[in-house]
Amino acid sequence: MSLPQVQAGTSLSIPFFEGTFEEVQAAARQQNRPYMVWFYTDWSEECHEMETQTFTDPDLGAFVSKHLLAFRVNAESVQRGGMALASTYTISLYPTTIVFSPEDKEIGRFSGMVPPAAYMLELSSILAPEPVVPAAPALIYRVQTGVFSSLSNVETERAKLHNKYQVDTEVVKISQNEKTLYKIQAGPFESREAAESFRQHFYLTEKRNCFITESKP
Repeated sequence: MSLPQVQAGTSLSIPFFEGTFEEVQAAARQQNRPYMVWFYTDWSEECHEMETQTFTDPDLGAFVSKHLLAFRVNAESVQRGGMALASTYTISLYPTTIVFSPEDKEIGRFSGMVPPAAYMLELSSILAPEPVVPAAPALIYRVQTGVFSSLSNVETERAKLHNKYQVDTEVVKISQNEKTLYKIQAGPFESREAAESFRQHFYLTEKRNCFITESKP
């Protein structure tokens, strides 16, 4: 059974090298970059799934583009030296990925159908000490200027903040001792420093205590 082709309109995100194995080795040495070799076969359904589900992922493609060169070869074809390479590196499971240093030393390998996020982590662990660390979500900073029980006071405060200080506002409705209260928060501000600058300005102008709040997006 032949491996189905990637569906029309689906493009691979990984920039696989189009030349020969020797050429990708030379490029890796010249650029001082590690490189990966992906061994596949025509009959492996897992190879097909890798092409349609893993190698189309844009985040994985961006990671590979940044960190290493990529080369793929049919392990059962004489084209591009596939059979010889599979024999040289003792490939028995498909698909298999091998990562090499710029000096052509094998530094890691893994096999099987691997989803995009897990594939990136596998590469990252091999390419250490640059692991993939998810970025911490940025905090949202606001300045709470008051708490009111009357909606008319809420609107007065919001109008003052908008007209006098040119800041956006958010109203947070809370319940306390069976009473409905409204917290007025100015912002959001792009950083804690910006929020602190506004807090000090508001306090000096209005002679009223206020404080910074932090929340996740």
